[in-house]
Amino acid sequence: MTMKTIYSPFENPGNKYVDIIRRSLASSGIETVQLRTVLDPRKAAGIRVVNYNWLENKVNRKSLIACLANYAYAALFVGIMKLFRIRIIYTFHNRLQHNAAHPAVNRSFIRFMCRQADAIVILCEESRSVLREYLRDGDERKIRVISHPNYCGECGSFYKKWEPHGPGMKLLFAGAVRPYKNIATILAVAKRCGEAQMPVAFRICGKAESEAYADAIRREAEQCGNVELDLRFLPDEELYRKITESDMLIVPYDIASSLNSGTLYLAFSLGRTVICPEIGTVKEFPEGLIYSYSYRNAKEHEEELFETVRKAFQDHEKDPFSIGERGEKLRDIVIRECSEEKTGLALKALSLYVAGQKGMGPLKS
Repeated sequence: MTMKTIYSPFENPGNKYVDIIRRSLASSGIETVQLRTVLDPRKAAGIRVVNYNWLENKVNRKSLIACLANYAYAALFVGIMKLFRIRIIYTFHNRLQHNAAHPAVNRSFIRFMCRQADAIVILCEESRSVLREYLRDGDERKIRVISHPNYCGECGSFYKKWEPHGPGMKLLFAGAVRPYKNIATILAVAKRCGEAQMPVAFRICGKAESEAYADAIRREAEQCGNVELDLRFLPDEELYRKITESDMLIVPYDIASSLNSGTLYLAFSLGRTVICPEIGTVKEFPEGLIYSYSYRNAKEHEEELFETVRKAFQDHEKDPFSIGERGEKLRDIVIRECSEEKTGLALKALSLYVAGQKGMGPLKS
């Protein structure tokens, strides 16, 4: 009988990570099924493992009562898994739910999941130190590093090697346009670039969380002469093209919650480097290939981002090919180290181990 694993969420529109992981599991011989399948005895046979991703997101609600109710509901399903002797693999994606309304409840649920899990998948080494506040003594043995897969299977046909263009540098932000993505900081830096007469063009693409927020961004962008806005949902093909039309991506993440980034792996898969705070994903790659920085508060963030953009611009002006070379080296790394095949085999080995299959060695961290 083919081994089955529940994969939750089973679908995640706008996030190809789920599709890639499910495809990599299928290629390694493991069938993925939806969470509700466990409640149907006719379909539940063969389910040995559940893979949970971002389950803490479901706990995040503005109302504390709703937050606690969702906590109880999610915990109930975890209890059902335990009752049916289905082993739990919990993937730890971020430090905290982005824009969490009740951070203490969010942290409590992450702690609950870490303790209930039979294995914890982390996508970068920095996650180990972040997890310390959630784990009991001995829980470290449950940790397994499985790198975020590349996106070459999704966007490979759109890859285009960087080529020199006219004067100036082109920076792209692409993704959901929300306040926690620090769009206001990008606009402030764009304005400063204009005042400093640096020919840097900024393009901000993606669907805004509300029309009111989109209007606020438009008003701010009008004060800059170097910002192009495209505040709508971008189909994947258009997103890939916009990335290859840029020199690099600019993604000023909130370091209070961010730890990993699929957007970075997408950029690298398309041969582009990024300007980004020094989150866990950045530390997985050789120093010097990514334009990274650190900050402690909003004021410092704007200053550090501006100086990093200035550094990238100076490098671009001195030797524009160096920008393309950084992207190519990053692409080579994710092709070699972060393939779907490697991810699928690692998840298969972990699934077999937690399911108690014979012939597996001890869980290695």
